[in-house]
Amino acid sequence: TLVFLILALALIAVLWRYEKIVIMGFCLIFLVLGIWRHQVAEGQIANSQLQNYNDKGEVVVLIGTVVIEPDLREKSQKLTIKGQQINLSESVSRTIDERVLVSANRYPEYQYGDKLKITGKLETPTLLEGFNYKEYLAKDGIYSVMDWPEIELLGRGFGNPIMYLLISFKNKFQDVARSFIPPPKAGLLAALVFGNENEIPQEWKAKFNITGTRHIAAVSGMNITIIASLILSFALGIGLWRQHAFWLSLFLLLLYI
Repeated sequence: TLVFLILALALIAVLWRYEKIVIMGFCLIFLVLGIWRHQVAEGQIANSQLQNYNDKGEVVVLIGTVVIEPDLREKSQKLTIKGQQINLSESVSRTIDERVLVSANRYPEYQYGDKLKITGKLETPTLLEGFNYKEYLAKDGIYSVMDWPEIELLGRGFGNPIMYLLISFKNKFQDVARSFIPPPKAGLLAALVFGNENEIPQEWKAKFNITGTRHIAAVSGMNITIIASLILSFALGIGLWRQHAFWLSLFLLLLYI
C-alpha cells in the first residue's frame, strides 16, 4: 500500500496540470486509504480487550465520553461511549481506549462530549434476523454493548471544539428548516441532508420500503455528488477560479462528511 500511496502522490505532484491524471491520483489515494482502514479494523478486532468481558454476567463500571452525537429515538437514545477506565471490582480497574454502544432511556438527554459513569453488564451485539448487527457495529470499532445501565453525568465539554461547531450548525439548520417547512416534509429534508430518519413518520417509512425508495432518506454517494455539484457551481458563480473552487468544494465536503 505504501508503494501505491507514493505513486499517487507523485502523479499529483508532478502532473498536477493534467486534470485527469490528478483525478486518477486521488482515486488511487482513496483506494489505498480504504485498504489501510480495513487493515486497521482487522487489527482492532484482534486486539480488543473490552470484548473479553462480554456476556460474563458481571456488573462493571465504565467511565467514558460520548464521542458521537446521541441517536435519539422515540423512547430511548443510543450513546457511543469511548471508554477511559473500566472498574471490574472495588480493587481492580483498567485503562481502556475502546468504544461501547449504550442503550439508555430517552431522558435525561445526554450530549456530545459528556463524561459519564456507566454501571451495567457488557454484552456481545446480537445477530438479528436478516441483519448482521455485530458486523454493522464493528465497522465503527464497537464490539460491546450495554443495555439500560445506570448512568451518572460527571461533566460536560470533553469533546472536540470543531465537532461542537459542526453539530451546532447542523442543529441550527434543522431548526430553521422546521420553521419554514411543515412536517413530515421537514423530516424528509433532515434525512436527505443529514441522514436523520428519526423525524420521518413510520407511515412514510413503510411507503418508502414498499416502493423501494428508502435509499433517498439516507446520505449516500448520490447526495454527496449533488452537494458537490451545487458547491462547485456556486463557487464558480461568485467568480472563483476553477482550481480554487475545486479545493473549496473539497474542504466543505470533508466538513459535511
